[in-house]
Amino acid sequence: MNPRKFLLLWLAVGFFLLVFCQNGNQAEALYYQGQSSYQAGNYEQAIANYTKAIALDPTFFRAYHCRGNALFELEQFQQAIEEYDKALEINSEFAEVYLNRGNAYYETGQLALTVQDFERYVDLAPNAHDRWIVLDALEELKSELDP
Repeated sequence: MNPRKFLLLWLAVGFFLLVFCQNGNQAEALYYQGQSSYQAGNYEQAIANYTKAIALDPTFFRAYHCRGNALFELEQFQQAIEEYDKALEINSEFAEVYLNRGNAYYETGQLALTVQDFERYVDLAPNAHDRWIVLDALEELKSELDP
């Protein structure tokens, strides 16, 4: 291969990697800014930061999950469910999303879907610290569905 072509190819690959890695780092930074805003109770700002992170990395499932959590805190339960759905489209094994989406389903009166998500959470996280609480909630929900 011509040394000049090799150098140009090498520079193109390096530029691509630099841009790709920089966007990933920016997305992570925005995600953590969102986390900080969320912890401070500034849910609107958290949503804005998660949205910017997602714009840089549309596969950033944790940002969708956390944007759903912020929407849940603002009692925008249907929008939270939509965010949890997006997170699960990217990573269907992310147990915590099932628990949070189940809570959002509960808030919207969708008890059968709550049961499904809580059961999936328990299956995916058999050693979770809150497993017994979720199992108790499941028992109560099932009794409400089948009186």
